[in-house]
Formats: sequence, C-alpha cells, structure tokens
Amino acid sequence: MKIAIAGGSGFVGGKLVAELMKQGHHLSILTRSPESKNETEHIQYVGWMRESDTPENQLGEIDAVIHLAGTSINGRWTEARKKSIYNSRMESTKEIVRIMEQLPQPPKVFVCASAVGIYKANTGVAYTENRNELGSDFLATVCKDWEAEANKATPITRTVNARFGVVFGEEGAFPRIVLPYRLLAGGKLGSGNQVMSWIHVDDVVSMISYALYQESISGPLNVTSPHPIPMEELGRIVAKTIHRPHWFHVPSPLLKIALGDMSSLLLDSHKIMPQKAEEHGFRFLYPDAKKAVDSLL
Repeated sequence: MKIAIAGGSGFVGGKLVAELMKQGHHLSILTRSPESKNETEHIQYVGWMRESDTPENQLGEIDAVIHLAGTSINGRWTEARKKSIYNSRMESTKEIVRIMEQLPQPPKVFVCASAVGIYKANTGVAYTENRNELGSDFLATVCKDWEAEANKATPITRTVNARFGVVFGEEGAFPRIVLPYRLLAGGKLGSGNQVMSWIHVDDVVSMISYALYQESISGPLNVTSPHPIPMEELGRIVAKTIHRPHWFHVPSPLLKIALGDMSSLLLDSHKIMPQKAEEHGFRFLYPDAKKAVDSLL
C-alpha cells in the first residue's frame, strides 16, 4: 500500500512507520521540514502546513492516510497550551481533508487519532463504541471537534476515529507513571480507584495496521486493552516489578494544585472496552497490564 502519515516522527508514529516499512508499504511522511530528511526507496518526506507547500501535487495516488499529529497534552495546561492542543488538531485535520479532496483519487481509508477522553468520566459504566455517553470537559470538547473535522472526509473515504487510551511504551505517559517508584515515592494517586483505559504501544501499531485492511471497520474505534485497570492496582504491579515500595499517597486536591486541569489525566476514571476491535477478530499481544508492564520494565 501507499500510505501518507502525519505525525510520523512522534512516539506512536515512529513505531508505526517502522512496522509499516517492515510490512513493505511505501510511505509518504507529511512534515514541516522535508528538506532535513533523508529519503529512501520506500519512504518520502512531503512538506505541509506551510504557505508554500502543495502536498496534493507530490503525493499522487495514495491508498491510506493516517493522522497522528497534534501538540502533546503532556505539560501544564496553560490557556496558551490548551489553545495549541485544540488548534493544532483542528487545523491539521482540516488540511488533511483538503489534501484528500484534491488528490487524483481519494484514499481508500483515513485513520485519524482521537482519545478516550471523549467519553464522560467517572460514571463507573463500561463504555463501548456503541454504548456510551460523551463528556463536556476540555479534552472531550477537543476530541468531539477533532472527530467532526475528520468525519468531513466520510463522503470520499472510509474514516476511522481511533480513540486512544493511555499508551504504554518507552515514551509517553508510562515512564512518568514509573518514575516516582524509581525515586521511592510511588503510591496511590487520589483515591486509587479511578480506572485507566490503557494499551501497549505494540498493540496500538497492530490495531491501526489492522484497521487499514478491515473494510468493515469505520467510525469510532476504541484503541484500548480489553482489561482497563484501577490506578491503585497498576501502581502495585509497577512497584512489584521493579522491587520498590508502594506507600506514598498524593491526595486529589494536591494533584489539582500541582497540575491544574491536567490532573484530570490522572484522576478521571474511564472504563473503555475495545468491542469493535474484538468483534472484528483483533488479537492483543498484551491484553493485561501485568504482561504489558513486564515487557517494558
């Protein structure tokens, strides 16, 4: 397949590019600095999001488009950062839809990132793609508007909204979860009962690749493990794995003072199930947190 990818240099994007290359696909990486990249026989770098760029003239015929780009949600959510988190996703998605509309032939599939933050938090209910309630906080608003922009491509191509859980890997959130334990300060965050919907990065890559081929997969796709886990249980698994104590307690009010709105990433509870992936026969490499943690530590 010929696949265009935005966000191909990020944590998940880099892993995905490596896997798709291994599978023998031809990749076009959308980037703001194509001149600094080294192209190969199977990978080209195409400039975009600059006034002079015309990616639609360089891409030619494309079978699939994957969009993973956007300002990181890690870091304190100042008003300026929240604006960047929102605008980076809206503007890049609008541009991708415009590019696809201008191609000689539209791609067969468009996979656009989203997140489980779209769902209403702290309900105690297990949500699936078909049975859920959407939230109204900052992250939910970002995700809803992001998906709305992506879905403008549905008249021309199969569109998949990949709703990511917390991705466990060598980068991203997982090292931040582990760090306090390495410093002998690991323990309960808030009540500890809040449920985290997570997924191993290798399963993220596999599920995105799977969605490219499964023509019956469209719309929302929960990119999460089938076994979400309470934060308290996850902490104890990490502590046992690296032989550190699980004893510290950071109350919710203190986290909110320290992190501001970003504390919702640690304190909100989301129990999200990957029903659509499982119904379509997807098999997880790391279905449970113990196995995932063991593979990374």
